[in-house]
This record gives sequence, C-alpha cells and structure tokens, in this order.
Amino acid sequence: IISVRSSLVSSSRHGLNRGLETLLQITQGLRAQAIGVTQGPGTWAPGTIENAEISSLGTDVCKNEGGGQSFCPQGKQNWKSIVSLVIRDSPTFRWRGLLVDTSRHFMPVPLLERLVVEMAANKLNVLHWHLTDSAAFPLELDSLPLLAALGSHSPDERYSKRDVAQIVALATNFSVRVVPEIDLPAHAASWRAGGPPGLVATCDLDPRP
Repeated sequence: IISVRSSLVSSSRHGLNRGLETLLQITQGLRAQAIGVTQGPGTWAPGTIENAEISSLGTDVCKNEGGGQSFCPQGKQNWKSIVSLVIRDSPTFRWRGLLVDTSRHFMPVPLLERLVVEMAANKLNVLHWHLTDSAAFPLELDSLPLLAALGSHSPDERYSKRDVAQIVALATNFSVRVVPEIDLPAHAASWRAGGPPGLVATCDLDPRP
C-alpha cells in the first residue's frame, strides 16, 4: 500500500493534462517498484527512500487487509517508502506533432483513438491528419458524396463526419490538436472519379509536350 499526496499547479488545462500524465507515470513506477518489478514499462520512480520512518502510517504498509495478494517487495515484509519530488516542467517546442497518412494507409477509428491516447502519454500535442492524397479520398462529404464513394479504397475504408467529430472530441480532451490536410492542388488524382467534370486538371493525360 502506497499513500500518495501531491499537488499540481498549471496556468492552463493543457498543462494540467500534462502534469497529470507525469503524475500517472510516477505512481505507476512506484507500484512497479513496490511489487519488485525492475524492468519494463512503468518502472521509473525517482526519489524513493526505502525503509523511511513514517510514524503517521501506524501500520505495516505491506499489510494486505483484504487477504489477497500482497504488494510487498520480496523479502521486505516491513518495507516502507516515501517519495519527495518536485517537478517544474514546460515544453521546449510548442508544436510536438505526429503525422499519419490515412490516404495511403487507412487507419480504423479505434486505432486512431488509441494513437491519440499514446500521443498524450508522450506529451505530443498535434495530430497532423493527412486525410487525402492521390491514393485515396476516404473523407465522406455531404456536398460531394461521390468523392469518397468512388475515391476510397473500399466502403470499409472511409471516415464519416461522425468519425471525424469523435476523434477530434477525444483529442481535445487529451489536449491534442487535430490538423486535417486535404492535399491540393497536386496529389488530387483520387478526386477525378467522383468529382464534377473539370474539378481536377488532367495534366498527366495531356498529349502535348
């Protein structure tokens, strides 16, 4: 059993999210250390002082009241720990982005959502979403429905307005900005089949030198 008391101060909700992520990683590391795990994700926990005198606890911190698994390190049945840690953090770069190209390599919505969560864990704040390219046009548009109908790889490889709104909403909660890219004027071959006549120039089909 590890008792944690902490305070977190930030000038914005985005900074608060980053600070909570740091706190989560530290507490995960403390738990890993408490059960004797020394390698793998979540094992970093700075500032631990073993066998510290903590009179206020009034009980064995390794005692398991529920009678289940004990989280004491092996051989340390009276082990106690305390962490004294102060972190002052601010980003070096305002734009900490990750680019995904879902025109050439379609990513289902659940995978994009997982990516957003992983970005937040690594304190990245911009998802550059390369939505369209010559390879495909997977974005459904009410004004030009044939663009996705004829320009996507398949009916299962498209994004609806609801899909996009869902991803943006999740990203907003995790302080990740979504920057969509509709590739123009070049890289627009996927527009030809479903776009109005003349929407895309056919320079590559022009026989003139």
